[in-house]
Amino acid sequence: MMVVSSSLCPAQIINLASDRPVRVSSTDHAATQAEFAVDGESITGWRSRYYVDYSKQAEPEITLPQWLCVDLQGKCTISKIRLFCEADANTPKYVHDRRFTVGYEIYSSYPTSFSIQVSDNGIAWRTVRKVEDYKGGWCEYDLPSVSCRQVRIFINGSSTNLPVAINEIQVLGTCEGQRPETTGWKTRRKPKTSASSSALTARSGSVLPIMSGWEMVCEAFNDTSDGAVISSPSYDSHSWYDATVPGSVVATLVEQEVFPDPVSGLNNLHIPDALCRYNWWMRRTFRLPAEFQVKGKRVLLEADKINHHADFWVNGHKVGNIDYCFVQGSLM
Repeated sequence: MMVVSSSLCPAQIINLASDRPVRVSSTDHAATQAEFAVDGESITGWRSRYYVDYSKQAEPEITLPQWLCVDLQGKCTISKIRLFCEADANTPKYVHDRRFTVGYEIYSSYPTSFSIQVSDNGIAWRTVRKVEDYKGGWCEYDLPSVSCRQVRIFINGSSTNLPVAINEIQVLGTCEGQRPETTGWKTRRKPKTSASSSALTARSGSVLPIMSGWEMVCEAFNDTSDGAVISSPSYDSHSWYDATVPGSVVATLVEQEVFPDPVSGLNNLHIPDALCRYNWWMRRTFRLPAEFQVKGKRVLLEADKINHHADFWVNGHKVGNIDYCFVQGSLM
């Protein structure tokens, strides 16, 4: 006879809000949509609507209360809330008259008083904690262990009359049941198909175009930022995107179905500012055609229309950089 003893493992505490559906009281006209508050990037976020009477050169006016609600998409037990706002108590106050800007202002306010509320149906809410002393930046609040499906930050006061913003909200807890899979903007949509190590075809005896077969990745999400390692022929780039070249970072991510076409409707509002805050790697491995002889010759690597800075690495060695907008550069 064989006896097997087993015990249930405790559910893992995770960020239950990550890439879950979000509803808000209002949204600014800029790319500050609700989903950016749960995308794992503190440099993006949600910002509420505000009003400015430009005819009177008046200061912006924010209407309170404002709120942000996250649907956890399943019955969960929550124990902690983490909150981040880009503005804090040390942020210079924005002055509507731009003649008096100092360049360090942030065009948003942080909530000074709010309630953390929970609900099972998104209609009936109960308050589990009130906060009256939040000063912006990162903060963490313990909660009594409570079971719910939806969590709401209900804002009653703000630090200034600017639109109130939440860059990131994390709801920590456990969920024993099944929840739908999430698809945030960091999620791969299309499988990788490029054969980046394919041989090239010479256009003439002295010109070798390298247009197709490129790969792309965000430096922040890659396993290394060492150009010598990344440019080595043996480096594993299977997790990178197939890159659209010529093209931009956004062009590649649209082609890879991460984002919708930004020129259609208001789709551009759903492309986060985070893309321009990071460095991005482009990589191409190749074999020289047998007829393309370089031994004893001077070889130039030409790049067209770099915008606006790029460092170039070949076989583990940095060969130069270009630091201009949309110009052609040659590296020896």
